[in-house]
Amino acid sequence: MWTNADEVKAFIEEHKGGRWLVGDRFVLPDIGQAYEVVEVRPFTHRGKFKLFVDLDAQCAVEDCENYFIATKEVHQWMSSPYLVRCCEEHRGGFSTPMADAWKTQEQIAARIPYTPKVKTPPLPRIGPNEQAVLDALEDLSVVADRVRVSDVIELAVSKLAKDDKRDTRRQRVVRAINSLSKTQRITLCGAEVLL
Repeated sequence: MWTNADEVKAFIEEHKGGRWLVGDRFVLPDIGQAYEVVEVRPFTHRGKFKLFVDLDAQCAVEDCENYFIATKEVHQWMSSPYLVRCCEEHRGGFSTPMADAWKTQEQIAARIPYTPKVKTPPLPRIGPNEQAVLDALEDLSVVADRVRVSDVIELAVSKLAKDDKRDTRRQRVVRAINSLSKTQRITLCGAEVLL
């Protein structure tokens, strides 16, 4: 579908390297709004050449017969095709019925479809007991692809510091294995852990 941006771009392309003449006109396809060049003003500021084009158009708001002037500096117009659509009274009171009216066909075709990011719930934090189990599994993975749970418990217990009053390392390691299995950080298969 030919868009407003396509029409403006084609109009600018026609005048590149050529002359901008009073009376040149184009029509925006979304509602058939016509713009006509009524003045061309070359301007030099600090050694830089600028060319201003004044365009006359009727207000885009339905039943409004007011005309207005839209002024565009040609170099800025090349980077942004957008034009004022309404008279002073209705400024901001019009919205184009055409989806993507100010994007060219190339921009629309190149657009990457939006895919929302799926938030994954954060994994529970690993405490010292879980870390001891994971370290033990890493050590044991060198020699086999599955190990007995009892071997994991023995090695993980040896990695934890002994309590001063009562030794609860074994119970803490068993709880850590169950916790890691529930969060699917380790895979239990009967009396073995798959590595």
